[in-house]
Amino acid sequence: MKNFWKVVLVIAGVFAMVNFGCSKKNNISIDNSGTATTTTTGHPSGWIDDCEDGANVGTGNVNDYNGANPAPNVGGYWITYDDNSIANNGTSYVWPMAQTWAARKHIGNAGDTPPYKIPPFSMSAPGFPASPYGGSFAARVTGYVTTNAIAGLGEMGGGFQYGFIGMGTQLTCTAGEAWGCHEVDISAYTGVKFYTKGDGKTWDIKLPFVSNVANCDGSITTTVSSFTCSDEYKLTFTPPTGWTQVTVLFSNFTQVGWGTTISIASGRYWQGCSASSAGTTPGWTSTCPMSTVKQHVHQIQFQTDDQSVVYPASRELWVDDIQLF
Repeated sequence: MKNFWKVVLVIAGVFAMVNFGCSKKNNISIDNSGTATTTTTGHPSGWIDDCEDGANVGTGNVNDYNGANPAPNVGGYWITYDDNSIANNGTSYVWPMAQTWAARKHIGNAGDTPPYKIPPFSMSAPGFPASPYGGSFAARVTGYVTTNAIAGLGEMGGGFQYGFIGMGTQLTCTAGEAWGCHEVDISAYTGVKFYTKGDGKTWDIKLPFVSNVANCDGSITTTVSSFTCSDEYKLTFTPPTGWTQVTVLFSNFTQVGWGTTISIASGRYWQGCSASSAGTTPGWTSTCPMSTVKQHVHQIQFQTDDQSVVYPASRELWVDDIQLF
């Protein structure tokens, strides 16, 4: 299976950068015994979301991330994405619906900003039933993937060769805004843990690495500004069919190698690499490690992996009680 270079997505007025690629399958560890110091809100440092405000209009898609001081609805947005951008011309479909699909299919109001704006991400019921924070809701993504060889129902063409769908949770409310594109430094944390269940097929958990300049994540009609040409640091895992807590370590995240190793090209000196190497500006390396990526995080994403499961087969992933640790 090959990998793609660039993808484009937006949802609910915020933009998010995505990628897809094959990778070595890394094992996930099951962790049901760990404890953490909790804040006054009852959630530990690094907490992202328990999804329990899922039925609240206007806040149900907003997480609780605020570093060591999480609080209800102070973080970024949950979003979905697919390959159905103008740049990719894909035909994969994701639910909750992605902004790219609404724009290309002219669903909604053309006068919206962005055009054909769709409602916020919707949580699904029920969530992880044994959660100490409540088991009513969880983040769920479902849909189907198409490729050039096969298209979805009613589609005229064969879609995007490296088809994909996914969802993400942003760590600030402006993580995908063209005018802000704010990022956070998660260097204090070693990984992510969350409860999950799914279709028993492979998914990727990723840390997109994008520019923090104007229009950082592109738009429906342009390509994303990924420093890696979308070859992001990620780890591949297989969600079980029943709720299980899994732990992923950032130290196990890798780039596949088909894209671009993270470099200081095009004046990207803000990355902050500390050493020097031949042919580069003194004081900067030609490639940056995962530790640098952790200093410039916009969101955490979950995306379908490989092309062995395509339309008409459906894909599904549930995530609940997600946190950095």
